[in-house]
Amino acid sequence: MAELYKMFDSTEEDERWYMASDFAEYFGNVLSSGLLHTNNVPALRVSVGDGLTTRLSTGKALIKGFSYQNTTVLTFEHAIPNVSKSRIDRIVLRLDLRSENRYIKAFVKQGEEATNPVAPTLQRDNYIYEISLAQVRVTSGDKAINPLYFVDERFNEDLCGLVSSLISVPTSEFQAQWDYWFSAQKGVYVTEMLNWLAEQKKVFTDWRDNEVQLFTDWRSVQQTE
Repeated sequence: MAELYKMFDSTEEDERWYMASDFAEYFGNVLSSGLLHTNNVPALRVSVGDGLTTRLSTGKALIKGFSYQNTTVLTFEHAIPNVSKSRIDRIVLRLDLRSENRYIKAFVKQGEEATNPVAPTLQRDNYIYEISLAQVRVTSGDKAINPLYFVDERFNEDLCGLVSSLISVPTSEFQAQWDYWFSAQKGVYVTEMLNWLAEQKKVFTDWRDNEVQLFTDWRSVQQTE
């Protein structure tokens, strides 16, 4: 089996070459995909715009170790559905690893028109990975998007979520080690406690006997007098 190690500087005698995928693999192993945030407040918020439009605020995200940043407010146009039918669109961030693309960009992922429409499924395979920021329902005949049919999906961990560490603390291993140590020390502590109690009992008994003897002697003197 080979030993793998990254990332080290090159020297004249030993050149080291790394690809973007090497860095993405590293970050993808320690950080989850999602939105970067400050004090648990993420950016990249989708809001309802004028007419059949939505707006995307500025912010940052991480998808499979690849970085994304939006520096200006983006506006998206939503197509008008057919008569008597509605549609649910999603605003997604799409990582596209295909050689002709190689980007993360925001898109309107248009849903299927139906009497009872459902949100489009996110694509997640070896080349494309999407996270959903929001979904909106577009109804035929409406001149604007109804905010009541707008759903913020940023906090849904299955669809988007916030970037978090993938490194977990092995608490079960700590507990096993503690249980083993406590079991080994339990007998020692019990013996020490019993010895201490016996010692304290003897000290108290000696003190009590001495006090009784002093009182007995004093009473005898008082009776004689």
